[in-house]
Amino acid sequence: MRRQAKDDSAYYTVWWSPLYRLTKDIVTRVIPSVSGIFEIYYDDGGRSPQLLGRSRAYYGGLRNTLRGLIDPDSPYPLNGELLDMMRPHFVRYALTRVTDDMDDVLYFFAIRGGNDEEADDSGRFNMIYVKEESLTPDGRPVGRA
Repeated sequence: MRRQAKDDSAYYTVWWSPLYRLTKDIVTRVIPSVSGIFEIYYDDGGRSPQLLGRSRAYYGGLRNTLRGLIDPDSPYPLNGELLDMMRPHFVRYALTRVTDDMDDVLYFFAIRGGNDEEADDSGRFNMIYVKEESLTPDGRPVGRA
């Protein structure tokens, strides 16, 4: 994730990972143990997965936070709630170390989704803009050589 600030506005670019099946094996092998934001999707049998929710992972990183969602033996349970693993779930993530940036981007998504009571921004900017990009599995932006 990258932030550029001008006057009282922030312009974020969020580079999303590819969408991965949310399994213990994938979390252990693929998901990094660094901070970032993530989105969880579920398969309802339609043409594309449906967004279930999004959140942050700071202490413990993405790997431990996501493991806490799917593994009842994890030492990092996410509010004691586990996903219903009877249906397929998927995850994508974006890396950042700055908690205020996580707040701003999650606030932007909450406002865009009509859930303005779900998140608070960092209070640093009056306007927040977010551009989303996708990365290939090897970390390159989609569409670039």
